[in-house]
Amino acid sequence: MPSNVLLTPDKETRIITDRALHKFAYHQHVRYRLLVVNDYYNHQYNFFLEWHRPAERSRSIPLHSLHNYDLAYLRRVLLLVQTDVGFSVSFRDFARSAINLLQKS
Repeated sequence: MPSNVLLTPDKETRIITDRALHKFAYHQHVRYRLLVVNDYYNHQYNFFLEWHRPAERSRSIPLHSLHNYDLAYLRRVLLLVQTDVGFSVSFRDFARSAINLLQKS
């Protein structure tokens, strides 16, 4: 998506949830979660749908990138996404203080 197009948290949430639910297929004994990665080189946050079957490696597919590199904005989008899809969320490449801030409801 071009960087000159500004998206609201609601629109970003819609993109993430639509893509996550489109790729989600219920299977027994499979753990699903959202993975949020802090891409500090490109100054963006990347969302992935990750799943894990017993005795297999985890797999993930990209869902969306937030180009607004602001923790308050990410927190707002996360709250909306969790309300819509209900998956647990894990964080990668975030400082502990940032994770604590993001996990507050």
